[in-house]
Amino acid sequence: MNNRYWQLLGLQPTRDCAFINAAFLEQISRLDHPETGQEFRRLQDAREYALLYAADQAPELEEPYLIRDPDDAEQRALFRVYDDVADLLLNRPAEQDSSAALFQQAAKNPVVSEAGRIRLIAWLATLMYRHQAPATMVSAFDRTFTLRGRLPMEATCSESLRFWYLQTVDFKALHIGAPVWPNKWVTMATIAATACATFFLLSMVFDGNEGYQSRYSSQEVNQYLNMESTPQLAWAINHGDLELTVMALEGGADVNGLVPGEDMPLLVLAANQGHHRIVSQMLAHGADFEQGDRFGFLAIHHAVANNDEEMLALFLRAGADPFRKGDMGFSAVDMAHNFRHHHLVELMNGKSPTAKALLP
Repeated sequence: MNNRYWQLLGLQPTRDCAFINAAFLEQISRLDHPETGQEFRRLQDAREYALLYAADQAPELEEPYLIRDPDDAEQRALFRVYDDVADLLLNRPAEQDSSAALFQQAAKNPVVSEAGRIRLIAWLATLMYRHQAPATMVSAFDRTFTLRGRLPMEATCSESLRFWYLQTVDFKALHIGAPVWPNKWVTMATIAATACATFFLLSMVFDGNEGYQSRYSSQEVNQYLNMESTPQLAWAINHGDLELTVMALEGGADVNGLVPGEDMPLLVLAANQGHHRIVSQMLAHGADFEQGDRFGFLAIHHAVANNDEEMLALFLRAGADPFRKGDMGFSAVDMAHNFRHHHLVELMNGKSPTAKALLP
């Protein structure tokens, strides 16, 4: 299969080692400063891969290195950013502050489509997770792509990656405040109407409300309206939309459903993303706070990992046991100790100065 390494060497896949070495030397001769710099390292990696291929020992490559169309400008742009960030992480740790400029260049690149942006976010998040990038780098990435600590649902990212990302982003450095919620425009009685009426109301939300018109694209609106109720609930939660969340719940969505394609309960998703009022509504609709993700983390664990006192109080008021050990073998209190969130430990022990105000 053709890939980025063969492209760098200017070759089609071959098992002729002499041909590979000759191509490597030819490419080096074209460099301004042989044996130095990022381009040389790229060629070294390409030669190493090609020789392994010749010996039938080539490793399986990550998606960014697979070239489906060598003439595709977007693919080249995406790979260039990925490769630059990888080089920073692996070879130039002292220069990692320059990652912000790389991220900004990618975010503003006119050849990158929305689908390409989502793909790049998944690639870079996976890369940073694998090499445990510093919080400053992850936060610069988050700020540039306006993620607010939440990797897009459409991005192909494991649940463990999403959890690590949430813990790593420095929210204080991002100056992120509370989310701004759209004004309520319809009563709960209207939400409980028939399916046809619900569809009509949704159309009014998207077509008649200027806040929603500016917030969602026509593609997103069509995507939402064509979903069943439980995927609609997941979509609404991922977008932090309280009104659409309530409408999905009143329309029959499974409050204990899972994120499409992942073993993550929707309540865990909402807790992970810090949606207090959404979590409150889900608990009021019977959400099971004892339902864990595939790694054994409960929603209360995610509240603690996010250092979210208000979210934690919601689960404590609902009856969640902070001393219950999940499948991973530690409780929410254990996690708070590990993260040095001492004020959360005090809250869970009922000794916090704010415990009386936050807990019944």
